This record gives sequence, structure tokens and C-alpha cells, in this order.
Amino acid sequence: MFFVVSRLAGFCVLLTILSGLFLITLSTTSSASNSTMLVRIEEADGNGELYALDLYKNILHRMTYTPTNERAPLWSPDGQQVLVIRDNIPMILSPSGRMLHQFDTFIAQAEWSPDSQKLAMMTISAGSTSLISRQVIIIEDGEVIARSPELSFVKTIRWTLDNESIHVLVSRQEVYSVYSLDITTGEATLHGDWVDGTQALSNLTLSPHETTFIGTYYIPYRHTSHEIVQYNAQDETMSKVTHHIGIDNYANWSPNGQHLSIVSDRDGVANLYLLDRNTLEPQKITDLSSDVWYRPTWSTDSQSIAFQTKIDDVLHLCEVDIVTTTTACHIELPDTNADVAIRP
Repeated sequence: MFFVVSRLAGFCVLLTILSGLFLITLSTTSSASNSTMLVRIEEADGNGELYALDLYKNILHRMTYTPTNERAPLWSPDGQQVLVIRDNIPMILSPSGRMLHQFDTFIAQAEWSPDSQKLAMMTISAGSTSLISRQVIIIEDGEVIARSPELSFVKTIRWTLDNESIHVLVSRQEVYSVYSLDITTGEATLHGDWVDGTQALSNLTLSPHETTFIGTYYIPYRHTSHEIVQYNAQDETMSKVTHHIGIDNYANWSPNGQHLSIVSDRDGVANLYLLDRNTLEPQKITDLSSDVWYRPTWSTDSQSIAFQTKIDDVLHLCEVDIVTTTTACHIELPDTNADVAIRP
């Protein structure tokens, strides 16, 4: 199940949906116009459909009518389009749910360019149940404008902030490789390799700046320790970002590339920490009594982070403002590990 959350001043909505018999409670505190929330409602037959709840007008609109499942909504940075994957096939909708483009390519992951003009997609084999990708394609105005050569296992992709190229992280057996992809020719330039003989890296994310990637490294001789490490492809070095006994995980760059968020239980409870790009010094921005669940998600404007935590043993979807560190909890979740995307 996934939710797309926006913010609204002084407004609280209680929405009961008798489909699967669960209750969703919305409560937001900051201001925004034309605020919209997308809700994936699982019908009695197990099929997931998208609904848009306009918080400003308090109107619920059904966006999709299909016999297949929709997943992984991805807002464009300008908030004017949303990418949805339907049984591994991507389609682009307007905020009102109108179909703008539909593709015949199967994909595992996609990412909008910072200017919202292009999409990079990690393709998979047609009809495949595996999400192993070996090629990246670039889409503009619904058309493919460039393709990468066939690579090994494409782990993740990241646009550079100037919209001119894409960083691609590829793995093959124990080797991680960082490429830059030219968005006009599809040419892939290798910047460096890292051999992970222990295969202890996970939850990898690429920087939108330098050709570096950051991930969680499990330290075998300290069974309760996971550190955040950074690999620099320019000089092919690996260095620690965090130095603490405990579990540091889910590193994720903000869309504007200025901050890195992580989840750490160094104080006994898994809270959110913010690291400035230049210093990489962790600053605690939540003070929770229960652990952060699953992977937190940045808003497209880089101003807030959505996360899940339990309140009185009930899982909630919450959001923290990175400047004021104010936390607001919006929705009571009926199950765990909801995918979240916040519209600007």
C-alpha cells in the first residue's frame, strides 16, 4: 500500500473507506494550495487502485480503473505529473488522473530529471517477474531519446543537478562500478570500481554531485553495528561517514543534494538524523519513543521527510520539517512498509 502526502493549514479530515474495512485519519498543520494525496486502495479482489484526495476541496477522486495493480507513484519535481508503474509498465498521469503517456517498456525503477522534463528508466525483460535491470533509457515527451549500452546489474540511478547526465551504479558479482550516462547519446563512461569481497553493502544511493555512492556496511565482527560508508569513484577509495556502535541505515540524499538523511538507533531508538553535504556531521531531527520503520522519503522540494513510526502500538505516517524539526503525524496505517511520495 502507498500514500502520497501533502500539507494543509488548519485542516483535519477523517476518511473511512469501506474497501478492506480500514480507517485512514488525515491531520496536517502547514499550508499548501491544491494539496493532493494519492491513496492506493486494495479492493476485495486484491487489486490496487489509485484515488486522489484533494485536501483543499475535500473531494475524493478515483484515478485508475484497471484489473491490474498500480504501484510506486513518483511525482515530477514541479508537481505537474506523476509516474505510476502498472504491472511493471510505466504510465504518466496528470494530478487529476488523466493519462498523459503510456509506455510498452517494462521497468524496475525510474527517476525524474530535476527540471521535470525527462525520465530515466531502468528497464527489465518483458514479462519478467525479476526486477534485475541491465539498461537505462531516457524519455522526453513520451519518446525514447537515448539508451545506455547493456550493463550488468543496474542497482540504482541518479540525475545530476544540471540535468545533463545520469550517474549509474552497476554491480557484477563482488564489483560495484559507477558510470556517467550521456543523456543525448546514451554513452556510458566508467569512473571507477569497488570490490566488495564481503558482500556487506546494502541500501545504496548515488550522489547528484560527485561520482560517489553511499550505502550501509554491515561490520561482521560487531554483530549489532551497521555503518554508513561512502565510495569515491574518482580516487577509488571507501571511507566511513558514521562512526558509532549501533545500526545506521537507509542513507538517502535530498533531491537538491544538500543533505543526507539516515536512520540511526545510536540513542536506543531508531530516529532520523540529517547530515549536511559539506560536513557530513549527523544532527538528530526527530525525538521518537518508537523506531522509524522502513525507508524514509524526501519531499520533492527537499524541505521535509516522510517516515513511519508507531504511536500507542499503531503504525502512523509522519513528516518532519528539516528546518524547524517539527514532526506532524498524518495517517494511521493499516499495514507496514508503505511506499510514500510527497508532492510539493
